[in-house]
Amino acid sequence: MDLNSALASLSDILAEGDYIKSQDNYSDFYDGFGWWGPLAMSGPYEGYMLKSASDGVLTYPSDALLSFDPSNDAIDESLTRNVDAWDVKSSDFEFNGSITAEVKLGDNEVSAGDVLAAFDGDECRGIAHAVSNPFGEHLVFPLMVYGNDENTSMSFKYYDSLSGEVIDINEKILFESDMALGNAIETVVLNSASSVSGLVSQFELKAAYPNPFNPTTSLDYSLDVEGDMNISILDVNGRVVEVLYNGFSDVGHNSINWDASYAPSGVYFVKLISGNKVQTQKIVLVK
Repeated sequence: MDLNSALASLSDILAEGDYIKSQDNYSDFYDGFGWWGPLAMSGPYEGYMLKSASDGVLTYPSDALLSFDPSNDAIDESLTRNVDAWDVKSSDFEFNGSITAEVKLGDNEVSAGDVLAAFDGDECRGIAHAVSNPFGEHLVFPLMVYGNDENTSMSFKYYDSLSGEVIDINEKILFESDMALGNAIETVVLNSASSVSGLVSQFELKAAYPNPFNPTTSLDYSLDVEGDMNISILDVNGRVVEVLYNGFSDVGHNSINWDASYAPSGVYFVKLISGNKVQTQKIVLVK
């Protein structure tokens, strides 16, 4: 059953930023458009997690609508997760999350057969094929990622289907359970190592998205030197609410989520420290 039918009872409260995932796929809700993502259909005997900004009562359709014919599954076959040795079995992991990514290849173009994969060391933790984006001209990668430990650093590799070349991605991202980074409108941008050669990374705390938010927001930052760094959430009195990461980090771009489900509405500050450099940013939690 398609998501719009399965979640029809929530249509009055669904809003931009609402999110649903299964063990293997996810979709985001877009005002004026509906649900978009690799999770296009709901099926029997499967579990789902729904994140909605508003409270509501979900009434699943009647038994007459519960039949499910796999031959009518609308998910594109290009989303099959296998490219040579890149393979991941979701049931092997306790946690999962998602990244809606766009890849920059310098002078080269992303094509429909290209593949993005996430790794923890040499172990594949997620794989996605490029798909068309209904909100832009560039292809995107709806990537589910998996792990058994929080705050592990994921690296990325890119398969160019036209040349057969495997390309290293410059950025790394910290894995968190239930992370949901980016969407088809505001993608997480990953750069191939070749496209950023010769460029100097800058120390930067980028604008949180979304902001205001409820209850999670994505924090992107870049480091210009490797070494110990700290990124924390502070309240208006300067007290530390939560330390999101404290430890060693490589040069380049990283992303991390703050889940403020437990925190009251109000103004908070993100504080990024690397060496003697500090940047802060105001964020607003609205419940």
